[in-house]
Amino acid sequence: MFRKVLALSLFCHAVRTGAQVDQSLTPDYFYISSSVVSGVKKLCLAPSELKNGAKIILEECKDSDKHKWSIDKFGRYKSKKTPWRCLARYKNLLTINLCRKKSITSFSYDFFDRSLIWKRNGNVEHVVTFDDAPVHGLKVKILKRNKGNDDEKQIWHFTAQAQGDAVIANKSSYANNETIVVEFSTSSLDDNTWIGIYPAGTDPNSIPAGSTMFVYAACGKKTCNKSSSYGRVEFSHESDHGNSAWPLCGGKWQAFLIQTITSPYKALDSTDIFTVDNGVCGSKCSLATSDVSSLEHAVPIDGMPLKNLAFSSCYKPDTHNSSLLWNHMRNFEAHVWSWLGDNTYSDGESMEYKRTKYNEGKENYFYQTYGPIAEPKIPVTGTWDDHDYGNNNQGKEYDCRKLSQDEFANFFNIPETDARHPNNPNQQKGVYSSNIFTQSRSGGDVGVHLIHVDARYHRSPTFDKYGQCEGADSTILGSEQWSWLQSELDRKSEIKVIGSGIQVLPPTYRDGKNLKDYCAYDGEGGTFDAANTVVGEGLNWKGLEYECWSEIPQERTKLLQMAQKSINNGNAKRIIFISGDQHWGEIMAKKMPAHDVFGDSQILYEVTASGIDQNYPYDNYNSNRVRIRSADNQDDGIFLNECKFPFNYNGNTYTDCTMTTKRAWCATNTDENDNYIGSWGYCASPTAELVPKENISFSNKYTCFNYLHICSAESNYGGISVDWVNKKITLAVFTPHDKDDTVAASISIDF
Repeated sequence: MFRKVLALSLFCHAVRTGAQVDQSLTPDYFYISSSVVSGVKKLCLAPSELKNGAKIILEECKDSDKHKWSIDKFGRYKSKKTPWRCLARYKNLLTINLCRKKSITSFSYDFFDRSLIWKRNGNVEHVVTFDDAPVHGLKVKILKRNKGNDDEKQIWHFTAQAQGDAVIANKSSYANNETIVVEFSTSSLDDNTWIGIYPAGTDPNSIPAGSTMFVYAACGKKTCNKSSSYGRVEFSHESDHGNSAWPLCGGKWQAFLIQTITSPYKALDSTDIFTVDNGVCGSKCSLATSDVSSLEHAVPIDGMPLKNLAFSSCYKPDTHNSSLLWNHMRNFEAHVWSWLGDNTYSDGESMEYKRTKYNEGKENYFYQTYGPIAEPKIPVTGTWDDHDYGNNNQGKEYDCRKLSQDEFANFFNIPETDARHPNNPNQQKGVYSSNIFTQSRSGGDVGVHLIHVDARYHRSPTFDKYGQCEGADSTILGSEQWSWLQSELDRKSEIKVIGSGIQVLPPTYRDGKNLKDYCAYDGEGGTFDAANTVVGEGLNWKGLEYECWSEIPQERTKLLQMAQKSINNGNAKRIIFISGDQHWGEIMAKKMPAHDVFGDSQILYEVTASGIDQNYPYDNYNSNRVRIRSADNQDDGIFLNECKFPFNYNGNTYTDCTMTTKRAWCATNTDENDNYIGSWGYCASPTAELVPKENISFSNKYTCFNYLHICSAESNYGGISVDWVNKKITLAVFTPHDKDDTVAASISIDF
């Protein structure tokens, strides 16, 4: 085992103190090397009070320039008017007291044994053993006194409990391919606490997505679900980490302790800078060398019948531990399964890593035994999103697009004749595709036209941290894919379903956001603003702060208007978007205003299904989410709030809007007992609802603020079912782990 012992200097500082403290004394500090304790702050042994017998704790070191102290050759220290002081033991505490005559004190820190060894006159006097990594506020008390021979009887052991956050690298310099050990301690560890390695100098308060390597702190792996307040993680050729192939490239690095799950991240603490000498890292976009899984998906074929379509996204094989979802999908009698991105999590430039993760996805016991890959096979198609494409939130700036597409083709078992396949001499750039299905097994009438777009391969940077902004010229699909999509929308079908890795209908997020931060923003009154205005979305429309098409509203409006025109040209009776990414499920509807070019007003729909097995149980407002009844905000005339039913008011319980005033109104928020608490609005006319209340059903389980926002289920998947005889479509979000109530939300629409 590698052991590292660091000498500790003796210094002293003064701090501003309250009036209750004896001002004739000043606090005394022993520095502990910052490379051992914390990458952000130096921590020092310090008295908790300014008097003899004060307890010793660890505190952030103070500014050494404010006071001058004298330190003699015996390691003693004093200010101008105070006697010499030294560390001392009093009962079961480490304290500060008057020095013994001519006592020589020295310290060393053993990283791996977590011990601060204190010697006086060459003999071990005290051993401070840290239960957790040394952090701010750590208290030092005696654990035990060893008894034995003469050499041991004077050794006192102290223990300390961490009360803060710290992360420590075991060395300041590593040879190429040498294991990097990082210890951490935190008082608030949860399953989302992770340690990532970034280039030295990364701003700890604004850490970008795409850590070179990361593991979850709780278990030292890329995924886990156990907890501990402290521990040790390793980065090596044997460790389970993402995003890049080992070894770490040569250069200067830092490890960050992080607890946020959306970028930019904010670090709880970081190590000192460490170097990797002569590091020869795995080449960028390195090829896969292992075999592709022998398990094979069936692929959909044009002309197949389709009545039921099932779909989801954000699949984590290592946490997927039940057959319930796949059993339910088979009972739903899905004819096709669509993966909508993050089909496994394989961030980075290593194609070997991507192939490994794709193989793990196929070979998960429940997926291969009960999923669409099991017999009888259900054809599988789909698109990708950031975590199976490249790195978090990346678009065309990702360097390994072509190779990543090749691994996508392997996972989906795409035929070599397909334009997406690497063996096709005219391989297209991107994974976009389409299939046209019939209404019955006997063939005949065209039914569902299933289109999948690629919102990654050609997408411009959405924020400048991802690359050079392109302003009004920003694109999501790129010119070639836009032309292809137009040709698809010109084909006739009863129903078109368009799959996207990111959501389409949520409006542009504005709350607390400076619009200038969006790369696509081109100034007040420019194309960015016009794109939102022309689809009828003003300042009151609430969007999502996570990735959506609305980050480039010019492209979103183009897509929506093309869909609107396709319906008006008679190429489809309904167009429905399906999407993933968010780790929740929801159903949306958007009314497109009439337009001279794009025709009559039309309603577009969207179902988001995301999370196998994971969720995101927080309120996220979306003004295009379907509402059971819409209300304004206390007569402001903007009907974007959802009524809460039932609600109790003046001793009565209401399950619909009530006429207790001259106009129908409802509560828009209630307490846990459904009581009206002052939030209200006038109800929109029932004829103004995009989906009539009688066509909506919901379980009111696993929801956040809205009834059709399914945010806390263990898993969810989406379903579209077409009744060709009665001309009805049902859009649903299923929660299959709830055996008693698997339909979390659904709407029915005519066509």
